[in-house]
Amino acid sequence: MKKVIVLFVLICVCTINAQTSTPVLFHQNVADYEVYPRSIAYYNGEIYIPDFSNNRILKTSATSSNAAVIEVLTNIQFPSSLTIIGDELFFLQSITTANPTNNSGKLSKIDLTQTNPSVVDVLTGLNLPLVLAGNANELFVTEIIGNFSSNNFDDFNIQSTSISKIDLTGTPSKTVLLQNREFILDMKWGDSNLYWLEEFDDSDEIIKYQTNGPSVPPETIYAFNYNEDDEFAERLFIYNDQLLYTSAEFDGIVEYGRVKSIDLNNSQNVSEVSTPFVFASNEVYATAMTIHNNELFVSATSYNFNTGNENELLYTVDISTLSTQEINEPNFGISFYPNPAEFQIEFNRELEELSVFDLAGKQVAFFEERSTTFNVSQLSEGIYMLKGRTTANKFLHQKLIKK
Repeated sequence: MKKVIVLFVLICVCTINAQTSTPVLFHQNVADYEVYPRSIAYYNGEIYIPDFSNNRILKTSATSSNAAVIEVLTNIQFPSSLTIIGDELFFLQSITTANPTNNSGKLSKIDLTQTNPSVVDVLTGLNLPLVLAGNANELFVTEIIGNFSSNNFDDFNIQSTSISKIDLTGTPSKTVLLQNREFILDMKWGDSNLYWLEEFDDSDEIIKYQTNGPSVPPETIYAFNYNEDDEFAERLFIYNDQLLYTSAEFDGIVEYGRVKSIDLNNSQNVSEVSTPFVFASNEVYATAMTIHNNELFVSATSYNFNTGNENELLYTVDISTLSTQEINEPNFGISFYPNPAEFQIEFNRELEELSVFDLAGKQVAFFEERSTTFNVSQLSEGIYMLKGRTTANKFLHQKLIKK
């Protein structure tokens, strides 16, 4: 079926090698049908999930297993993909008219700090947008080109896919970057590069494209060949210098999913991040991913061929040992001052979150607000280790001296 601990030791700085983790079932019934989201996102202790088929966005707790599933938005049209920037949730609506037409999709957003947020349309006139990625200044979206044979969304004939950039710095506007691509399953942005998963007739390919600087043609960095591999990729996620992907593999009897990693410095270096996902002996298809601290949240669908029953699931995978960078490396150009510090520290790049650990590895402070400035006056004098995450999912490990 093809569908698409942290312990800091100052006296001995060493490279931490990736180890395979066993997925832990976190929520066994997000829905009793297949949701199969293009993307999921973490915000303020909750996981947000677009429900394409039922025209709504859901959320559930990221701290309590099997917590209630809450409707965040209803009466929207085919929410295909979402991303959270600061306190705002951006999402795509593929069709917003009574009868399916081209150029009727749009990019919308809500303010997550509001109890009952109103939907704000950021940009209309998109052509069946499907996948969303980007940052606070610009978002990238895939648009499907084709035609409808009837007034039914399922009767759309796909001809090609384009990739467009939406500038958010002023009045939102769209620029088409690439045209005549094949079907794109997923796309992620990191360090001025777009990475997407494109489905060709005889292979799935992970492709890299530079969004800033000189124009360079898209480059295939990894391929899954149908005649040689019994593996397909489903979704992508960028973590430090690695590109994670959910894998669907066929062992001759059943299909199962797991998470794997591609080293962005050496794309032929592929490693297993997780063991296969298992639920009640059924086939499990792992899809979208998001991260908080050292936990990777993975959405998955379980399907029982005997009964026809489906379950939309949520798993966690421990990735605390996944980082391959050393503590004394340059941390992707991220720095802060002053150090030693007495009251606050200022970073040269905006962080999504920042954790502070003592020398025993105990977390003594955690900042979850998006900022460049963090107040450390409450810390006692001593040496601490900082672990932070940027908006591009780059992680830093740096030493702080508190005076």
